[in-house]
Amino acid sequence: MVALTAFRELARNEQDRSKDEFALLQLAGLPARRYECEVGEDCLRRSFTLPELTVLRESEPEAADSRRVRVAEARTPDQLVTLVAASTLDPSGAWRADTAAAYKYWAEQVGHVKPDDRILAVTTCIYVPYQHAVALQRLALPYGCVVDTVGIDHAVIGSDAAPQVFAGVHYLQEIRSAIVAYRTLLRLVEDRG
Repeated sequence: MVALTAFRELARNEQDRSKDEFALLQLAGLPARRYECEVGEDCLRRSFTLPELTVLRESEPEAADSRRVRVAEARTPDQLVTLVAASTLDPSGAWRADTAAAYKYWAEQVGHVKPDDRILAVTTCIYVPYQHAVALQRLALPYGCVVDTVGIDHAVIGSDAAPQVFAGVHYLQEIRSAIVAYRTLLRLVEDRG
């Protein structure tokens, strides 16, 4: 099992507590953290009853957040869980790592994806169309592997969770992102002949 993330600073929003990631951490009973990847590690440890993750690779802390990487893992008798915080694909470093950067970094530097691999990407329902298009671009096309992408419905998580509330603007943004991603995928497929 692999969790993909980045060194993205968490956001505080005192006007709207539902968008305040520090408030969401508190609601979930998680410690205050600075970065998304730290929260990811806390969630992995809690969800899979893991010991502290062993860091296998990490960039210097003084590197720009968009350029930082971290690969850590924990083993139990039944599983290996890996956390991958990827760096940006943006040459200027102005943008943080996104889904494409995370898939690419994992495939090249950690997972060493091969043609016979089957990959299951799990995300929130709203992100499935976009993330699947990017997974096909960054994993299936270059490596020949099979990728399935599924979404978790918040209704099955339970009432004690603090899921993000999605408004119309979020759906519109994801529809736009999916359209752009599938147009890029179509162009890549056409370029391959």
